[in-house]
Amino acid sequence: MDLKQAIQKLKTEGFARVDVREDPPKKFYGEHTHDSKAAYVVLEGELAFTMEGKTYTLKEDHRIDVKPNTIHFLKTGSKGCWYLVCQVAPAAEDPA
Repeated sequence: MDLKQAIQKLKTEGFARVDVREDPPKKFYGEHTHDSKAAYVVLEGELAFTMEGKTYTLKEDHRIDVKPNTIHFLKTGSKGCWYLVCQVAPAAEDPA
């Protein structure tokens, strides 16, 4: 998947923030939520994504959408993962 095209497509869907992540093997992100709709798009590698009691194995070109305030967690596969984290609303800035 071409990174530039993927980001452009997501922005046309209303995702104001698209972050590119490249994580090492077995990187774990514990339970968390997002205040707005989010999407995860795998570019390379594998991501185990759990929400609402179900675990999904996302591979290259797979996408999962997450409703606002849905608890989820994820872990990269044995070879790591290159993926996009997209949010409709930009994250609030730290007032400090």
